[in-house]
Amino acid sequence: AKKSEEALKENERRLKEAQALGKIGYWEFDIISQQITWSDQVYAIYNRDPSLGPPSVEEEANYYTPDTNERLKEYTRRALEFGEEFDYDLEVTLPNGVDVQLAALMRSIKNKKGQVIKLVGTVQDITERKEKEKEIFNLAQFPSENPYPILRVNRDGIMYINDAGQKLLNVVDSDQIPEIFQESVKNTFESNQISESEVELDNRVYSFIITPIKDTDYVNIYGMDITERKQVEDKLREVNKLKSEFLRRASHELKTPLISIKGYSELILTLHEDQLDSGIISKLREINDGCERLQVIINNLLKTSKLESPDLKPSVLKEDLSFLIRFCVQELEFLAETRNVSIKLDIHDQLYANIEKEEIHDVISNLLSNAIKYTPPMGKIKIKTKIKEDSVVISVKDNGIGFTEEQKKKIFQQFGKIERYGQGLDLGIDGTGLGLYISKRIVESHGGKIWMESEGKQKGSTFYFSLPK
Repeated sequence: AKKSEEALKENERRLKEAQALGKIGYWEFDIISQQITWSDQVYAIYNRDPSLGPPSVEEEANYYTPDTNERLKEYTRRALEFGEEFDYDLEVTLPNGVDVQLAALMRSIKNKKGQVIKLVGTVQDITERKEKEKEIFNLAQFPSENPYPILRVNRDGIMYINDAGQKLLNVVDSDQIPEIFQESVKNTFESNQISESEVELDNRVYSFIITPIKDTDYVNIYGMDITERKQVEDKLREVNKLKSEFLRRASHELKTPLISIKGYSELILTLHEDQLDSGIISKLREINDGCERLQVIINNLLKTSKLESPDLKPSVLKEDLSFLIRFCVQELEFLAETRNVSIKLDIHDQLYANIEKEEIHDVISNLLSNAIKYTPPMGKIKIKTKIKEDSVVISVKDNGIGFTEEQKKKIFQQFGKIERYGQGLDLGIDGTGLGLYISKRIVESHGGKIWMESEGKQKGSTFYFSLPK
């Protein structure tokens, strides 16, 4: 487990280095929570202080021209509605007045129901590349010492190629168009649109931008080494896979000694309780309680690893949600009495949905137990159901500690536990910060959404989740 953790940290370090070297950053937009996440390199590209968090949609719109804003809105709409992917360039004017050219990728992430739940993508600072690209619009501006391959070709063959191009492609000025470009060049002539071709040469990956020149019979070809960018993409996939594997292995390795500890303490209590004084018996019972809490944590880690599988698909049956809600309330009734917290139900009878009962049970129990834990004595909790045209919404409302704006950004994240010790509210039940993350994954795997509302600290909160009817 320790080696896996060290390997994970090393991979994350390499990933950050690769992003910095390639001037490429990763972003994602969570449709359900409406949260934007930027990697460190995105902040660097936009020259923005990471402590400020990503800009709002309105603030970011100031970076772009009206035309670019309209184009991005259209791309976003089509990605959300149809799951389309986009690869595009844009210009950004930063608040300090500096213009930056970016190459961007956008794609959608769907759940098993085929619903888009996230938009993810990359942005790469290609200002230098664009400046170089301007040079190839005129042969007189083609410096032969340029480190990037540059060509100008017409339908018959190469008109110009610089030293870097000759060395990389092993051609001379009079040669025919290299085979790797022939199809792309033909398509560019026919469509009169910029195209891109990726080629692996000498164990490096190159991107060749093929640009038609207006009112001419030739195109310019500009090459750039994108090996680092490809490595970043591979590292992103590798780190995510390693993280899941680490969770799975660490959890299994913790299980074995835990079984021994709990087994022996229970055996001592069973066989020798009459021979032990009350102090020792109390400590043995504390060991058992600690083992049970640790077992919950381990189970959550294992469940998280399982829920991250791309093949996740719940085994659903038609179940009565109203019965399930009442069952969860009954299970946690003692916990509520311990806190002297009242629970009121405002739910429909015989409310059916296609669900995996055990999974949705975990979601309801987690939201309700959190509400009980963080609601002061004499507090009130209300569970309500609402039927919409194509879904049912379940809400858990409390008048407890509430959430700040900063806390609201992290509650559904993996290991997004919010420390609240010393506030007189926690019942001493340890957690990993995985409960809400697990709930989110479960609800999304059912084709639903989960979100929360809170007006601020000490103003209570309401958690909602929807399920398709």
